[in-house]
Amino acid sequence: MAQAMIKAVLSDGADYAIAFSQRNESHGRAFAEEWGLTFMPDNAALYETSDAVVLAVKPQQLEAVAADLRSSHATPLVLSILAGTPLARLAELVRHDRLIRVMPNVAASVGASMSIMAPNPGLDDGDIKWAEGFLTTIGRTVILDEASLDKAGTVNGCGPAFFFQILEACSDALVALGIPRAVSYEIAAQTMKGSAELALQDGAHPACLKDKVTSPGGTTIAGICAMEKAGVRSGLIDAVMASYAQTLKISQ
Repeated sequence: MAQAMIKAVLSDGADYAIAFSQRNESHGRAFAEEWGLTFMPDNAALYETSDAVVLAVKPQQLEAVAADLRSSHATPLVLSILAGTPLARLAELVRHDRLIRVMPNVAASVGASMSIMAPNPGLDDGDIKWAEGFLTTIGRTVILDEASLDKAGTVNGCGPAFFFQILEACSDALVALGIPRAVSYEIAAQTMKGSAELALQDGAHPACLKDKVTSPGGTTIAGICAMEKAGVRSGLIDAVMASYAQTLKISQ
């Protein structure tokens, strides 16, 4: 995810001086050379020289990395993309409160992430605005409280996999009807993308948008009825609820 975010920021043309560290030094240096970045193997040195830091390590690596950060005594703004690690725990580990939890998604790699950010209560408005501006380089951003982030994250974080499954199912149906696989993927993906963009720009309730393309006795309403009979709507609701239940389990 960290490399996807870096690539999106650079592709956006935003004017950020980016340095990073990585456990695998050879991979890190190769990535830095490829993208014209600064690789710093010393976490503490990177922390001391940064105005803001994106914390993107695996949860099991957090304590060791946090020990490096504490040793520098610096207090840069920290954007954590660690799932299941609350702000209170982060504050204990880094020993300051300039913290924001962020949940981007896989679409950051193409600058189309839906990112959710939850600032630490009492965080300076300037820090929040800086983070919001930074995250717009990888897509859209909304601000929620921390409890809401964990709930909404089941759609923005897990949702791409749900939508890929829907895309695959539509593609399979077209293939069954004789459409070549590659063409079926393009049709399904662009239709999904266009529908999402229409929903974002129009702002109407999804049911209203659906009604515009469902003629009485037509082909679309026949398909909608089949989806209702198969429980597609309730299945998606159940998927979101199951993902949230797993989120709670992991964070305990």
